[in-house]
Amino acid sequence: DIGLAGMLIFFVALAMTVKANLDERELQLAHKVQSLEGIPVAAALGLIYVAFPAVNWFHAFIGIGLLTRGILGLIIFARQ
Repeated sequence: DIGLAGMLIFFVALAMTVKANLDERELQLAHKVQSLEGIPVAAALGLIYVAFPAVNWFHAFIGIGLLTRGILGLIIFARQ
């Protein structure tokens, strides 16, 4: 199963690319992405609860959260 190995690779790569000292602009944009992330995640999980009750909530939350953060990050950072 690629799940555990994939998560391990992700977290190792994340640890290697994170900067310790972020400037004010980066902090502001990251906060904006984090603030907006909850809206689509909550809407998608509500839809899953009503329409697809057999779906695993943990996998759905992680997958939707990561995709939403990535898409919002690309949109917001590209517009700034």
